Amino acid sequence: MLRGGFVKVVEESEVSSKTPTALLLNGVEVLLCKVGGRIFATSARCTHRGCSLGEGWLDNGFLVCGCHLSRFDPKNGEVVEGPAEESLHVFESYIDEGYVWVKL
Repeated sequence: MLRGGFVKVVEESEVSSKTPTALLLNGVEVLLCKVGGRIFATSARCTHRGCSLGEGWLDNGFLVCGCHLSRFDPKNGEVVEGPAEESLHVFESYIDEGYVWVKL
């Protein structure tokens, strides 16, 4: 379902605060992270070597890549610790009636 360029993705309750959720939406890999009760959507591939961030984890509010331990802030996509040097793309997202919506 589309609404103003936003895609209805999953129920909010399906997104964990411990592990990210990787999804393929209309051919775009998107990662959902729950931090501080809010859900953020970023690109799902590490900018270092392209590893799936869906295989990573959340640590103290930061997204950790399981391949080489790059750390990102899912709120803004910025690199907190390398070896990655480029930020992740951040998608607009919101919650409505218990569902996560992401703008692709």
